[in-house]
Formats: sequence, C-alpha cells, structure tokens
Amino acid sequence: MAEVVRRPSLGRDIPALDARLRHSNILVAGRRRGPIPPWRQFGALGQPALLNGWGDRNGGVDGVPGFFLDERGVTWLRGHIGAAAPSSMVCAVLPEGFRPPQLLKLPVAGNYFDTAFGVRSWAFYQVLIGADGTLTIQREVSQVSTDQNVWLDSLSFAIL
Repeated sequence: MAEVVRRPSLGRDIPALDARLRHSNILVAGRRRGPIPPWRQFGALGQPALLNGWGDRNGGVDGVPGFFLDERGVTWLRGHIGAAAPSSMVCAVLPEGFRPPQLLKLPVAGNYFDTAFGVRSWAFYQVLIGADGTLTIQREVSQVSTDQNVWLDSLSFAIL
C-alpha cells in the first residue's frame, strides 16, 4: 500500500511524494530532515546541460542558470540564459523529481536583436515546462531575430 503523507495546511491526504523527494533530503510534511539542498547549476557536473545553443551568455553576471527544489516540493528556476542563434527553442530538460505534473506556461521577461530594424527589443516570453521536464522558450512575436535572452528568476511551480 502506498504511504500517505498528511499536509495539515491543505487539510487533505496526498499520496506519498516522499520517494520522489528523498533525493532532495526533505520531507513533504514540511519538516526538514537535513539541510536545504543547494541550487543545481545547468551544465555542472552531473546536472542537465543547456541545449541547442542556449547557455549562460554573460558568465553569471545576471545569475547562473539553475534550479532548486525547496522543502515544500516547489521547484524554483533562476538565472539568465541566451542564444545567438538557437537551433531549437528547447533549452533544457529538468530531471525527474523537479518536473510539474502537467504542462505549465510561465511568463518571463526577455529581449532579442531585431534584425529587420537593427535594434534590441524587449518582449514577453513564455517558458513552457512539460511533464517530461522539457523547458521551451516561446516569444510572443515571430520577427526574424537573433541573440535571444531570457531571465528565469523567480519562476516556480509545485511538483505535486
């Protein structure tokens, strides 16, 4: 029988995510079993890489791109990513245990170089995060452009 964890703040039982969260050294019940795990940096040894030309384009000046799972089962993203000419808008894949239960569309700020006018323009972007962990960058406009930049800071979602 599956273990059940009581979340008093929600007033209901939640089938155990404890097994999914054990790798992070935390308990779903809200009590830490140990220290909060550190931020995981995309591209660091043993961590998922940034894909398709996306990367930390400015040496971490605007924040090293990474992710973190807190003691409440919330995944947080941070940092700046960019691509001069991405081969795909898929920029990374989150590992199991850090993924949402369904597709999420989260708004973020970004900018791009508009080749038609020769200027840098700010735009609204969306980060699509699939249940398979795929992070896809989507821009509201589709002009021909290069040099995409997106800030992931303060994006978060529950993995429940």
